[in-house]
Amino acid sequence: MQAGSYQIHSNQKKTGKNINFLINAIGSYGDILPLIAIGRELQTRGHAVHFFADPYFIKHAQNAGLASTPITNGLWAETLKNPLIYDRLKIHDLLSHGCAVYGESALQAMEPHIDNTRTTVTVCNSYSGRLLRDLRGCPTVSVHYAPYSIRSSISPPRYLPRTIKLPAAVNKMYFWLMDVFFIDRIYTKPLNALRGKLGLKPIKRMSNAWQYSAEVKLGLFPAWFAETQADWPANFQKTGFPMFDAGDGALPQPVKDFLDAGEKPIAFTAGTFNTSSDDFFDVSIKACRQLGKRAMLISPTQENISQSLPAGIAHFSYVPFGALMPHLAAFVHHGGIGSLAQTMAAGIPQLIRPMFGDQYDNAQRTTALGIAKEVLPKDYTPENVAKALAELVDNPVYKQNALRYAALLEKENGISNACDAILKEFGS
Repeated sequence: MQAGSYQIHSNQKKTGKNINFLINAIGSYGDILPLIAIGRELQTRGHAVHFFADPYFIKHAQNAGLASTPITNGLWAETLKNPLIYDRLKIHDLLSHGCAVYGESALQAMEPHIDNTRTTVTVCNSYSGRLLRDLRGCPTVSVHYAPYSIRSSISPPRYLPRTIKLPAAVNKMYFWLMDVFFIDRIYTKPLNALRGKLGLKPIKRMSNAWQYSAEVKLGLFPAWFAETQADWPANFQKTGFPMFDAGDGALPQPVKDFLDAGEKPIAFTAGTFNTSSDDFFDVSIKACRQLGKRAMLISPTQENISQSLPAGIAHFSYVPFGALMPHLAAFVHHGGIGSLAQTMAAGIPQLIRPMFGDQYDNAQRTTALGIAKEVLPKDYTPENVAKALAELVDNPVYKQNALRYAALLEKENGISNACDAILKEFGS
C-alpha cells in the first residue's frame, strides 16, 4: 500500500434500501464464525455482503454463500507455529504485529469494494473498520465478543488468573498505567505507524475513545451475562450469543460411531489458538481413567496426543460443537466465549481451564452462574480434574442450572438481534 493511495473524503449516503456490507474478521474460529453468521443473515435479508479473512478461514465464508477475499498470505497459520504464542508477555508483540498487518491487508482488499452509489458499512473486530471510516467516511460496526473487551473502573473484567478487587479510583490509575507503559508502546505505536503511512493523524490513546468510536457498538453476549456499567460506552447494545457452526453442522460418521458405542463421554479441547497444549490431554486422559469415563480429545493436530489411546478415549481433529454438545456429559475447555456459549446452549456442565485474555473473565462469570467449575493450568492435575468433573457430573445442581440457562438462550437469537441493531442504525 503506497502512502497517499487513499483520500480522506465521504460520499456515503443512507438509502434506506440495500446496503453494501464489508465484513472483516481476524482471530480464531470463535472470532471468525460469528461474523460469518451475521454476514449470512444480512445477505438473506437482501443486502450485499463481502467477507475478508485470513486464508485459513476463508472456506467457511464461501461455504456460507458469502463473496469473500483472503487477506495476507497465511499469517494465521504462521502465527500458530510461532513459539511466542506461549509466552504471556511476548505474545502481545506477536498480536500487535498481526493486527497491523491484517489492518493494512484488509484496507487494500476492502477499498475497491466501496460502492459510492449506496451506503457501504464495515463490520469488523479489528482496526480496519475505523481506519476505513477515517479514510473514506464509511460508517462502521464494532463487535465485542465478551464483556472482557469493555473497560470499567466500577466493575472491571478479570484480567488475571486471580481476582483482585480494587476501588474505582485505583482501577482508573491501573488503566492509565497500563495504557502508558504497555498498550501505547505495544499496540498504539504500530497502529500510528500504519495511520501515518495512510496519511492519517496519530491517535493518542487507542483504548479510550478511538476503540469505542464506531457508529454501532455490539456486545455479542446476553444482557444477563454482564451487567451494563455506568462507565461503559454510550449506546452499547448487547445482542446475545451468535450461535454458528462451520460446515453443515452434521457429526462425522466416526464421531457418531464413538458416541453410539457407550455412555455419554466428556470432551476436551484446548482451543484453536493453542495447538500445542503441553500435558493437557495426557492429564485429561488420566483424570477420565480415574473416573471410569469415556473421553473425546478435540484438537486440530495430533501433537501431544498419544498415537495409542486407551479404550473409550478417542481423538478427533474437528467436531461441530453445536451438534456434539447434547451428546456429552460435560465439556472441558479453555474459556473461549464461543466454546462457552455452545456448551451453555446445550445445557451441560463445563470445566474451564483459562489461560489468556478474556478466558479468566469468562470463567468467572460462568462459574458464578453455577454451571461450571474452574481449574487454572498450574492446578490442572489428574486428581484435581477428576474431583472437579465428578462434582460437575454427579451433582444434579450443575445440570439443573445449565438447563435453566439453556432455556434462556433458546428464547434468544443473537444473530438476528445483531442484524436488527445494525439495520436500525442505517435506516433499512
